[in-house]
Amino acid sequence: MKVILAFSVFSTFIAVMLYLIIWGKRAYLLVKEWQLGLMYENGKFKKRLPPGRHGYFPKFQNIYAYDKRETTTVISGQDLLSQDNVPIKASVVAAWRIVDALKVVQTTQGYASSLYTAVQLALREAVITRSLDDLLSGREGIGEIIKEKVSAQASEWGLELMRVDLRDLTLSGDIKRVYTEVIKARKEAEAALERARGEAAAMRSLANTAKMMENNPALTTLRALQMGATYPNTSLVIHLPNQDANAEK
Repeated sequence: MKVILAFSVFSTFIAVMLYLIIWGKRAYLLVKEWQLGLMYENGKFKKRLPPGRHGYFPKFQNIYAYDKRETTTVISGQDLLSQDNVPIKASVVAAWRIVDALKVVQTTQGYASSLYTAVQLALREAVITRSLDDLLSGREGIGEIIKEKVSAQASEWGLELMRVDLRDLTLSGDIKRVYTEVIKARKEAEAALERARGEAAAMRSLANTAKMMENNPALTTLRALQMGATYPNTSLVIHLPNQDANAEK
């Protein structure tokens, strides 16, 4: 009986010691409310972790926390050629965030660099398939074009591409000077055309007025009387038709 009791006490002591050894090596990780937590056990995904303090055994368990707040990535200094072979330097800013931490872990080794490359390639495609005039006139829409091209791929990686904004679109000094001269010449030609249109319209108006007065002599008299009323100190000499001469005719 004493042997059994001693064995039971010894077994309990061993169990407690083993429990304390294992429990003593237990680690903790705090998953904050702006993070997404994942637990792996023996190299396999076990569960998603909500915000809070979570314990695990480092020997066979791992916990990873991923920041789900908005992150911005700048793709700058891209030397590109437009469709009409004009050298351009372009840069964009991409805003994104993690929405599925498990996809982030399982689909790509470096999700940030993968997204950078995808946006970079989409920027190149957006530039090389458009002329310089199209790029300059539609620069506000370039970011949206890039976003549409990359969003599906980003979603497969567990990311949400929130927006892409064009940061800079610059020309070299020589090209900028030539383009400025072209724009200036174009604007001058447009101004000359508008002046010519205005003069032609004025001439047509004068011609129509002259024709009306020729067909209706009384209009000339009325116009003269209107001018006299406008300028009261002006003396007007009105030639009235010779009624006798008209009668003879």
